[in-house]
Amino acid sequence: MDNGLDIQQLRAQWKSMDIHASIIPEKPSIHKALQNSLLSRLTVRSKRMMTVCFLWVMLTPLCMHLVNIPLWFIIAISIYFLIMGLLMLGQLRRIRRIDLGSMSATDALISICDLQKYRRHAQCAGWTMAIPCIAGLMYCFYHFNMAAFYGGLAGAVLGLILGTVTEIRTRRELSKLRKAVYDEIYKD
Repeated sequence: MDNGLDIQQLRAQWKSMDIHASIIPEKPSIHKALQNSLLSRLTVRSKRMMTVCFLWVMLTPLCMHLVNIPLWFIIAISIYFLIMGLLMLGQLRRIRRIDLGSMSATDALISICDLQKYRRHAQCAGWTMAIPCIAGLMYCFYHFNMAAFYGGLAGAVLGLILGTVTEIRTRRELSKLRKAVYDEIYKD
C-alpha cells in the first residue's frame, strides 16, 4: 500500500522544519490582562490606604497632643487607624490570593466574591468606629479653637468625598473583574 509517501522523506522534512518560526504568538488571555491591570490597581490602592492608616497611628499622638485632646481619645483614634490598617492588610492579602492565571474560573469568582464580602464587612466596621471618632474630634476642636473646628470639618468633608470616589473606583474595578470571570465561566 504505497500512497506515494516515503516515510524517510517525511522524517527528513519533519526534522528540517523550523518549528519556532511557525509558532504564532498567543493572544494574551483575558486572565493575564485583568491580572496585570485591575488586580494591580487594587493592590496599589490597598497598599496606599494601609500605609496611610499605619502612618496615622504614629502621627496621631504627635498632632493631637498640640490641640489639648485627652490622652484616652488620642489612644482611641490611634487604635482606630491601627484596626483600619489591619483591615487593609487583610484586604491586600485577599487580593494577592486571586491568581487568575492558575485558578479555575469558579475558584477565581469565589475569591472575588469573598473579597467583596470582606470589603463590605471592613467598611461597616470602619464606619462604626469612624463616626464616633470624628464626632469626638469635632467636639474637641470646637472647644479648643473655632478655626481648628472649621478646618476639621472641611477635612472631614474632603475625606468623605475622596473616600467615596476611591470606593466607587474600587467597586467598579471589582465589578469588571467579576464580570470578566463570570463571562469566562458562561461563555458560549
